[in-house]
Parts: sequence; structure tokens; C-alpha cells
Amino acid sequence: MSSNLSTQADQSPTERQALIETLVFQLSRQLSTRTVLMHAAIADCIGLSQGDHKALDLLYDAEQAGTLLTAGQLADAVGLSTGTVTSLIDRLEKANLVRRIADASDRRKVVLEPTHARDEEARAIFAPIAAAAIELAERYSNAELALITDYIQQSIALTEEQLERLRNLKAQE
Repeated sequence: MSSNLSTQADQSPTERQALIETLVFQLSRQLSTRTVLMHAAIADCIGLSQGDHKALDLLYDAEQAGTLLTAGQLADAVGLSTGTVTSLIDRLEKANLVRRIADASDRRKVVLEPTHARDEEARAIFAPIAAAAIELAERYSNAELALITDYIQQSIALTEEQLERLRNLKAQE
């Protein structure tokens, strides 16, 4: 079943502006809020704080990209001091979610490696979410999925740029 996405040529400037405003000022904010709340519930299910859960996500993302993060890199990524991130890593290590290992290229450094010890537990939590998301995605044509994918990729890049801008503002205070 294909949705009814309109092209830019199909809309008057007023309709287009209304759609953009709805997307930017309502739907994006609502989706962000619900996503934060859902991830808080997921973190609670696995016994982590929201911050620890998202830090673990960053470690998994790095591993999936073929690299492991140092404590300093994780601190930069989540916007925490190195002292605070050390406590975060201690909690993740105590929960058997990460381990510290010597960096192969510099034995003085330690990198953080996800253990995958609780992956089955995580899969049980995420499986219904993934199934529902797949069911939703299947409603759209390949062209629409490509458009949605591009929009989300561009939104991620924009969010990363704005996150850096906000952190720089805070650092200037």
C-alpha cells in the first residue's frame, strides 16, 4: 500500500509552507519527545539510566562502523567530562555491557568494547519495535522509502551540526 505523498509542484506556496511548519515545529518535536520517552522505557527495562543507554548505543554504533571508542572519545560524543564518563563506563562494565581493552595501536590507551552479553535480552525488547517499524515501512513504495531515508539521513546530519553548535555556545559561557 503506497501513501499519498505530494510533490512540490502539486502544492501552492501556502500549502507547502504549512506542511513545512507542521513537519518542523510539530511532528519533528513530537517524534523526538516520544522517541526520548520510548528509550527511557527501554533503558528502564534493561536497568540502565537514559544516559548510560544512549552511551552504550554510541559504543555499538562505533563497533558497527569498525572502530572502538576511547573513554575520551565517548566523553566528547555524549558531552560529559572525562571524570563523569569514567563513572558511566564503570556502571556499564559492572552491568557486563562493556569491557576496557588495551588499544592495539597504543598500549597506553584503553578502548571500550561492547560485550554483547545481554544481546538476547535487548533483542527481546527491540523485536516488537522493529516488527512494527518494518510493518509501517512496508506501506511505502521504494521511491517513497528512498525519500524518507534521505530526509532522515539529512535530519541526522543537521542534528549533529546543531548539537556541535549548541555545545560550542555552552563552552563559550
